Amino acid sequence: MIRIGMRHLLLACCAAIACCIGATAQTSSSITGKAVNAATGSPLSHATVSLEQAKDGSLFASVTTDENGNFQFLRIPADRYILCGSHRGYITTAYDAHDNFTTALVTGAGQDCCANLQLKLVPGGVIAGTVAEDTGDPVGHGVVTLYRDSNRTGEERVQRVRAANVDESGAYEFAGLEPGNYFVSATGQTWYSVRARIRSMAANRDSTGGNTSLTLSPMDLVYATEFYPDTTDEKSAAPIPIKGGEHLVINFSLHPIPALHLTVQTPQTPEGGRSGFSMPPIEHQVFGLTEPLIFSPFIGARRGMEISVPPGQYELRVPERDGNPGKVVTVDASTDQAIDLSTGSALADVSGKLAPASGGTLPDNLFVSLVTLEDRVSGGTRLENDGGFTIHGVAPGVYRLNIAGGGKRFHVSKMMANGAQIGHRQITIGSGSATLAATIYEDLGLSVSGFAKQNGVVTPGAMIVLMPADPVRDRDYFRRAQSDSDGNFVLKNVEPGKYTVVAIQDGWSLDWAQPDVIRHYAQRGQQVSITEQNPQTTQLSEALEVQPK
Repeated sequence: MIRIGMRHLLLACCAAIACCIGATAQTSSSITGKAVNAATGSPLSHATVSLEQAKDGSLFASVTTDENGNFQFLRIPADRYILCGSHRGYITTAYDAHDNFTTALVTGAGQDCCANLQLKLVPGGVIAGTVAEDTGDPVGHGVVTLYRDSNRTGEERVQRVRAANVDESGAYEFAGLEPGNYFVSATGQTWYSVRARIRSMAANRDSTGGNTSLTLSPMDLVYATEFYPDTTDEKSAAPIPIKGGEHLVINFSLHPIPALHLTVQTPQTPEGGRSGFSMPPIEHQVFGLTEPLIFSPFIGARRGMEISVPPGQYELRVPERDGNPGKVVTVDASTDQAIDLSTGSALADVSGKLAPASGGTLPDNLFVSLVTLEDRVSGGTRLENDGGFTIHGVAPGVYRLNIAGGGKRFHVSKMMANGAQIGHRQITIGSGSATLAATIYEDLGLSVSGFAKQNGVVTPGAMIVLMPADPVRDRDYFRRAQSDSDGNFVLKNVEPGKYTVVAIQDGWSLDWAQPDVIRHYAQRGQQVSITEQNPQTTQLSEALEVQPK
């Protein structure tokens, strides 16, 4: 039997405690810093700063900054964390954020990146103003639309942000805007035009109750969509740069112009009555985006259904009816005209059946859609239990299949078609209906990881791009990431194929998906080949050299 005296026992306990303290000191860290106004650098008191687990986004801790904007998190276990900040009047953001990416903070032994950080919060910008007529009267039923110049998809394009209705005084406002270049348009309806048309219709009504040749009032006027600054041509629209916290006033003065009249004859039933026909949606292109046209249809006894529009190019999307396929009718509205809905390009019904490449059955509640090369969803539907689907009203064009559901993504393994052309995972739909048959597989969850360094020193915050061997045909195989505080990065959801990995310092404004742009950096990148037999994560064998922009 071994006997231990009280003194020896106390010494042993103290040694054990000291050992535990030493181990904790090695495996835990502190994260300290200051929340500041990104535009002015001034400290932000009473801002909320949170620390989230990078692996799953769960909240680890949250604190409020003091009067000087300081915050601290003590005794943080070794791990990767996302630091986020929020404050009234500011855009909630993560530390060193770019697009949807951020620099994760790595704590633990040997990591000294987490002291005296600056968490920069951007004050939300505002674009506001009024929409009025030349007379100064507010425009009723006015709509202002906000667009933004963006390269988040890898190439510069204009994206729609949101629209706002003007109030009774003609005022509108867009608040909480991130810094960037914006475009703004305004349109509406003249309050007096409908009354003028009703009076004209009544004055020209013949004894049978029908309408003779209609003489319209000079007050039958419309507004063309106007873009800032004072132009109806979107190509002449000027970008509006806005910085954090800026409040810009953009007023519109809409100019009434004589209306052009598009008439659609209301179909009749075999008994001679009306068929309950409604005016098809009318759309026009703005910055390459499809926007609905604001109009009020006017129904006359003989003229059918009529609308007043400004000059322009329009599309009427006629839905399928009574066994007749839907159509897209293009209208060049330069004069008054009757629209023949039997003309135009037929909208196709795309049907098919999907099956898992590995056999068995597909998961429940999958959704299949057709996506254009510009990443716009053209139509979709829920997959039936047997894998069948039908998507109605698909316009001619080139698409790819997108399958997702239950938080999972799926990819096409093989595909055949009848009535459509298949080429390199793309489907070319014509004016006739098409039938597809495809085998799909669940996203393998493969990833590529590595370390970004510049001249041998780890580089946080670098933009990492995974470029496919054919960046033109495999544009949807691009992947991006941002290096963490220790230089580590992980490119997720990588598809099997051959790639080049590049790292670019401050490359976030680049059109990184443009082949001519990314190939310049690919010359100094690292090549990697991913197959289904690869491990879940493929580690680059050497540090990835960060290139200057």
